[in-house]
Amino acid sequence: PSSLTPIANTTQSSSPTTTKTPSVTLTPTMLITPTSTRSIDFSTLWLSSERLFSFYKLVGAKPNGSGAQASDNVMFAIGDIPAGTNLLSGSATIHFYAAYSGDAEGSIGFILGAGSDPFTALGKGEIKIPGNTATPMLFSITFDTVSYQFTAQGEFRLRISLSAPISIYWDGEWNEARIILPPVSQ
Repeated sequence: PSSLTPIANTTQSSSPTTTKTPSVTLTPTMLITPTSTRSIDFSTLWLSSERLFSFYKLVGAKPNGSGAQASDNVMFAIGDIPAGTNLLSGSATIHFYAAYSGDAEGSIGFILGAGSDPFTALGKGEIKIPGNTATPMLFSITFDTVSYQFTAQGEFRLRISLSAPISIYWDGEWNEARIILPPVSQ
């Protein structure tokens, strides 16, 4: 059998060898940890034709769905709002499309709410729709709102109450339907 014998590799030099060691400077860095995994922009919430259980969704970007229509009370919601989100007091403006085939004027009521059951009412308003408005037209209503701080993950809701035979429309060709809210701080 053969055996291996290690051989040292040596080099002789008449002068001493100097080895330079690179210097390392440690600089402290700040770690930023997000406090929430979801950022919600409340400046404008759009009425979407997407469903969320028995509600329609409120979304942060202008929707491009097929459109929707309701002739009865309807609810919109956005959920999973992070704790600590503070909706400031001010005024809310709701833009929506409506058609009304009645002769006399009809009315549409709006209620904004936040939290979880039971919901806190943030503001409400009512608008009169003129009779004989058979083609959907864009309407707007502005009303005062109170501040609200989410203490746990919750929802923001819009409830629309219709007097028959009014119909409202959103998304699709009516995608200007939206809510403009007071500022939010987090």
